[in-house]
Amino acid sequence: MLVVLIPAIGILLWFALLVVALVLLGIIWGVGGLLVGLVELTHRITGRKNAGRSKRNIARVPPQRNAPRGLSGPKPPLKTAGNSQRSTPPARVQAAVETRVASDIWPKWTPSRRRDVDRELALWQEQFDALISPK
Repeated sequence: MLVVLIPAIGILLWFALLVVALVLLGIIWGVGGLLVGLVELTHRITGRKNAGRSKRNIARVPPQRNAPRGLSGPKPPLKTAGNSQRSTPPARVQAAVETRVASDIWPKWTPSRRRDVDRELALWQEQFDALISPK
């Protein structure tokens, strides 16, 4: 009887210790949350969002919008750098990249591609019909 009682008391003591630790951590958590809430409340009452911003008076500049897409008016002449005299504007690398990427996104529906897709769909339909047909 004593052999069973001593381990049971040890397990109960461990559970009691864990419950006490959980209660203490809950109290610490609650006090911390209360302190954070009080600090936020004092900031709301005083109207200050943060101390660094209230000392500086910086005018907010709205962000610049992107240029409208599509055709635009005539372009200003290009300024040359140094002594080089260029008669043509520099090549637009990004336009070539955009057209290449746009053409790579969409599949190419050639007649052989359509034939392969039709053959694959017919095979799937045959397999589906074989599943639902009674034997």
